[in-house]
Amino acid sequence: MDQTLYIAEFSKDYPGILPLELAALSSDSTIFSYDFLRDNIVLARGKVDAITESAFLRYLGKIIWQGDDLNHLEMDAIRIPEGTFHVRAWTDDGRESTRAEQIIGKSLHGEGRIQFKNPDFTIRAYFLGRWYVTLQVSLGKRSEMLSRTAPMRPFFSPVSLHPFIARAAVNLSRTRKGETLLDPFCGTGGILLEAALSGRKVIGSDASLQMVSGARMNMKYYGIQDSRIILSSAFDLKLNEEVDAIVTDLPYGRSSPKIDIGNDFISRITEKFASLIRLGGFCVLITNSANAQDQISGEFSLMNKLGIRQHRSLTRFFYVIRKG
Repeated sequence: MDQTLYIAEFSKDYPGILPLELAALSSDSTIFSYDFLRDNIVLARGKVDAITESAFLRYLGKIIWQGDDLNHLEMDAIRIPEGTFHVRAWTDDGRESTRAEQIIGKSLHGEGRIQFKNPDFTIRAYFLGRWYVTLQVSLGKRSEMLSRTAPMRPFFSPVSLHPFIARAAVNLSRTRKGETLLDPFCGTGGILLEAALSGRKVIGSDASLQMVSGARMNMKYYGIQDSRIILSSAFDLKLNEEVDAIVTDLPYGRSSPKIDIGNDFISRITEKFASLIRLGGFCVLITNSANAQDQISGEFSLMNKLGIRQHRSLTRFFYVIRKG
């Protein structure tokens, strides 16, 4: 494994999901490894392209210097690109340090090169027990995902998942580019969009013709040409092949007039999912049921359960289950 070191900073939007998402993204230990230095900052090494797929990444930087005292930082010890740059630095309590920024800028011979608006690159420094000075690699894909929030799509529903949640759920499925992901309750296609735009092959289905038509419209709008979206109840869905993963926001209550949401719904639907997914494949189920683990088909093993509070009266639960 490449031992180049990086600092990755993540948003705190949904803190409970981040550890699970990083574990899934690094499930093949040859990809990258990491250690938490703070609840939303990790020290990473390896093929960090996978980290840029995180729904919550705000900054990824290659460590170009580390030490206990910034006064020991010397230009000769590190290499930075030509061009203008901007420096930002934070202390261990998360406060920005103008003094540290000045020291770093001077040490890197920043006179005439420091530019706050549209610099060629950014230097960020973090004090996390010691100083880590980093060169920007990526700012993640948050701005792209925000452009796909429900009201920005040609067809949307008020109950659509936020793209951050949809992308995180896709990542929890442990699928890689080129593998096939199914959403059998696809609705407006939010999960399918995030999966397709991160390189998965996607299949969706819904019992509502309006939703199927709208999901197809959304996929086309965002340039996804090879998705399959089928008009079918999930219970009646037939495929010619087993899929690698299933990720879905399960229907509940009044939002699901075409689905029989009975007391045995979770049991029946996970039995159906077992017939559609390959052995070893993961399902990520999002539901308002706090005890769905007691109803999941015996063909699956529960890997993770996480509750995310949406607002005062609603908590959604994520269940990550594996066939076999």
